[in-house]
Amino acid sequence: MGFLKNLQRKIEAKTDEIKSRSAPETVKSSFDMDEAYYNFEDRYGNTCDRKEEKIYNVETDSRDPDKNVKGFQKMLELCHDLEEFCASKGSGGIAYFKENYSHIYQEIQKDLDDYMKNDYAEAKEYFEEEKAKQKAIKSLANKIFKEIEKAGGSKMQKDLRKQFPKGEPDYFNQAIKSLLESGKIDKFKDGSHVVYKISQ
Repeated sequence: MGFLKNLQRKIEAKTDEIKSRSAPETVKSSFDMDEAYYNFEDRYGNTCDRKEEKIYNVETDSRDPDKNVKGFQKMLELCHDLEEFCASKGSGGIAYFKENYSHIYQEIQKDLDDYMKNDYAEAKEYFEEEKAKQKAIKSLANKIFKEIEKAGGSKMQKDLRKQFPKGEPDYFNQAIKSLLESGKIDKFKDGSHVVYKISQ
């Protein structure tokens, strides 16, 4: 029993000795880490802020859902760029990124996952329908413009309407509106009749 007690005392003494030697090292290491952190912040904090701002300036609210997906992917790339920049400056940069920006990547990835799960399919369907609609309106507008040209540069609305009767869908008014807004034709009244004329 005496032998075991002596052995236990020696182990405890050795442990205390190791603790007393390592304590200043730990304090010094913590101090060095804090110094590296604040040195990095002083030198590169503004650069990091600009890089973060660039991440959040990427558009993810386009009518085209594929552009939104690319936007989220671009944000993730820029987040990686910020992390690599911080890491390239040593332990202070690594600590600074972990403290201030490590959450960004997970948040962006979650937003992308949620968008793909809840919004992408419906947005894609709507976008394709709108694209087909705009293509049909543009095609009809070109046909109307050519008919006005054939008529010598002006034509009554009622005569144009007869050439392009209401169908399913009916895009006549939208095609005329696009020609007026683009400045290709002008609208005026001739008595009780509406006339469209090619702009000079």
